[in-house]
Amino acid sequence: SVLKRFVIESSRILETHKLDVEKEREKNYSLKEKIRITNAKLVELEASINIDISKYEAGRVEPHRIKLMQAKQSIALMRAKIQAEEADYDDVTERAQQRRLTTEQRAADRNAAVKAAKEQAETQKFKLDRRRNLPTLYDKNVETIVFVRIFLLWQDPILRNSANALSHDASDEEHARRRNAKSPTFGQNASQDLYL
Repeated sequence: SVLKRFVIESSRILETHKLDVEKEREKNYSLKEKIRITNAKLVELEASINIDISKYEAGRVEPHRIKLMQAKQSIALMRAKIQAEEADYDDVTERAQQRRLTTEQRAADRNAAVKAAKEQAETQKFKLDRRRNLPTLYDKNVETIVFVRIFLLWQDPILRNSANALSHDASDEEHARRRNAKSPTFGQNASQDLYL
């Protein structure tokens, strides 16, 4: 029967509770666990009362039986109160969980908004710097990388000699071009003589 199942389950709960009391784990019980223990005690008490009541013949009203019936009614009231408190506890727990989730969601939304605002500000600053032809942080990083690469290449003696040779050749060509530009050509002299 249903009552018998309740009695068996309550006995199991109370056995576990007894072990917890011996090992001093009862101090860490939550409110819900305390409610379960109390409910199990009430079930066992009600079962024992029913056994005592069954010992008396039907129709006989004795003081002991009246006390047992009153105790049974008190147990029913206590159980109803416990169930109401358990429902309130579940409701409070659910509301607390909803508040926690709402708070976490608001914090996540706030962090995302701050991140988006920072990215937008950096993008806007980059566009303004480009428009004004000012060096941005990105440009400075690129210039630094290029300088470091050139410096490292310059440490290679073969590349350095090749670069010096190219530099000298370019310098000689530039001197020759300037010298030719200063000296008049044959065509220019002929036209000047003809003009005179």
